Amino acid sequence: MFNLYKRLMQHKGAKIGLVILITSISIVLYSFISTSLDPYTIRPWLIGKPPLTTAPNCLAENNFTVGQKLTGHFKDVKSSIDFFVHPTQSSEFRILTKNDKICSIWDLKSSKKIKQLEVEPEGRVTLTQLFKNKISSHITNGLLIKLGQPIPKQIQPVDGVAILKKEKWDISSQNIHIIIKDHRVQQITSNQKPILSISIKGEQVVSLRVDQKNQTNTFILGTDILGRDLLARVIYGGRVSLMIAAVATLVSLIIGVFYGAIAGYAGGKIERVMMNGVDILYAVPFMFLVIILLVNFGRNIVVLFIALGAVQWLTMSRIVCSVTRGLAKSEFIEAAKLSGASRTQIILNHLLPNMTAPIIVYATLTIPAVILEESFLSFIGLSVQYGGKTLDSWGTLVFQGIEALGSNGSRLWILLAPATAMVVTLIGFNLLGDGLRDILDPKRPTK
Repeated sequence: MFNLYKRLMQHKGAKIGLVILITSISIVLYSFISTSLDPYTIRPWLIGKPPLTTAPNCLAENNFTVGQKLTGHFKDVKSSIDFFVHPTQSSEFRILTKNDKICSIWDLKSSKKIKQLEVEPEGRVTLTQLFKNKISSHITNGLLIKLGQPIPKQIQPVDGVAILKKEKWDISSQNIHIIIKDHRVQQITSNQKPILSISIKGEQVVSLRVDQKNQTNTFILGTDILGRDLLARVIYGGRVSLMIAAVATLVSLIIGVFYGAIAGYAGGKIERVMMNGVDILYAVPFMFLVIILLVNFGRNIVVLFIALGAVQWLTMSRIVCSVTRGLAKSEFIEAAKLSGASRTQIILNHLLPNMTAPIIVYATLTIPAVILEESFLSFIGLSVQYGGKTLDSWGTLVFQGIEALGSNGSRLWILLAPATAMVVTLIGFNLLGDGLRDILDPKRPTK
């Protein structure tokens, strides 16, 4: 084993691939033990922010009441929480369009028609587009909507209707001080005036201090279209992709190795029948078969393991059958037969241990193939689910990144982050597989 590692380190490509995979897998394993990664929290005020964006580490809604026991995001606070916020005034508007033009603007708060709606460009006013209580986009760079004008490109009406929410920040700052004792809220003051309860929106928070320490989030890879941390989502996506690839590869190896070993050792008519069956299955469009299985039996992770594993075992069976046919005539196999070993014992104890080299090489090349197949399924909307919840793999994140690009490609990082992670990992597996093939095959010169 040490000799194999030594030869592996002398192979340049294999060494690079091994370093890439160790780094990638270590980061993915970190997601199992880290409590700081948060791929699920939605921050509507941080939609589509570029890499290295910094913001206060708070929730979309931060509610506090005197006597309340702290749970969730602020459960570990010991003494105090200080919010510095800009109060906001909000109003909603209904925009009706016809023939690609603005035909009416309604102020829903006063139930009156208005002639124009303006968003100032200095950033203190934010216009948010809503549809079925879901945020679709933020408009912060200034906008003027007038009757009769063409529909602005920032607005995307559905069936001729757009609901816009306008929030205007008050320039004056508000200091909210919350005293904590034994993980319970003891006192709340707003600008030094005591109050019983308060609700603070995340977009209002200018800065946050917890136990006299500044609390900020730095989004290294930026945020996605729902304001979620893209770095955390890429790491969690890698966990899903690599887990699916590893298990599906294991399934394919179990089926392919035993099927090929039995066919190769039996020889004659049995081998011809079994290998002809493999040839027939090669003609089946297996990706369509996987899609049919997922559609009919649900996008269950177990079904995906079996389906992808069933796609990959054919090549493995042919490789093992060919190697077994050569080994079956070896002297040590003849000696095992003379000693009274059964066929099962010969296959398990003598043949399989001598086929580890091609099995290992093929396994390292199967994993990237499975990752690509799972990514393709996620890309066409058949992402895997567990417990009724979609597991966002790298393929799913790439699909979401393409949807987030928009017409001008202004949010390219949402696509590049998962795509880069997937490509680098695939390169690592391929380099390692090529290196192992060179090292374990004595007929090939070592690079």
